[in-house]
Amino acid sequence: MLLVIGAIVAPIADRLVEATWPAPTPTPSTEAKLVTIAQWPPEDPYLCDHTIAVAGAGPNLPDTLTPAEVEDVRNMALRQLDAVVWYHGVLNMTLTGVNSEPLLILGVEPEVFTRRDVVPAWGLEAEPGCGGPSQVRNLQAVLDRGSVTDLGVVDGGMDNPQAKAAPFGRTFTVSRGDAADIKLDVYACEGLYEFGVRISYLDADRELTTWVGTPDKPLRLFGGWNGVRRFHSQFGGPVLPGALPGAPGSPLPSGPPDAAAQACAKNH
Repeated sequence: MLLVIGAIVAPIADRLVEATWPAPTPTPSTEAKLVTIAQWPPEDPYLCDHTIAVAGAGPNLPDTLTPAEVEDVRNMALRQLDAVVWYHGVLNMTLTGVNSEPLLILGVEPEVFTRRDVVPAWGLEAEPGCGGPSQVRNLQAVLDRGSVTDLGVVDGGMDNPQAKAAPFGRTFTVSRGDAADIKLDVYACEGLYEFGVRISYLDADRELTTWVGTPDKPLRLFGGWNGVRRFHSQFGGPVLPGALPGAPGSPLPSGPPDAAAQACAKNH
């Protein structure tokens, strides 16, 4: 389980405002180190989010899948059809330490390793019909622009008094008893991206780096919708042709998935 947001929030390079409190000075130690707990699709809990779609470049289409109660159909496409998260992925990270000594987090920055100028052959959206998370601190990254934005606290469920509404500072600390939970919405508008998230931190006088996603085992995200064959599934039902309907009886949308429409507006 991811931990709730700690008492101090996170940085994103020079795009953030100054902190309104002094950063604690870490106590020297050779044992202190950062522990990163991260989840990125195809982790099942995050496929409960209907804004997460998947896409593939191969010839096998998702209407060959038989939805099952025990597995989300998008997860089946990721596993069986070598699909990739489409347009929008959610990276949930908990940063903590191995002991009570504070570690000073200096930056949390997405980095693109490779980008291929390709368009998916098909895309699959789904309405899973399950609940969402509680309030959480939310960042948004658009890989095409190299931008990261602080969206503040997102109200997605039960009240979470530890989700601090104060703006991000340049640095923050974590320890075993003071973890920081970050939700990073990542968007790709065009092309197939392989990327990771670099977390730099200070342990006493040593500046260290850890990664979520590496060049050998990257996170992947597909953008592009023009000419893509679209499919959808609602509430565990069969995979049908067309985009996910916005409401019962409404026409199928012709633009990109809702999750990408605003983030990628300038790219279409």
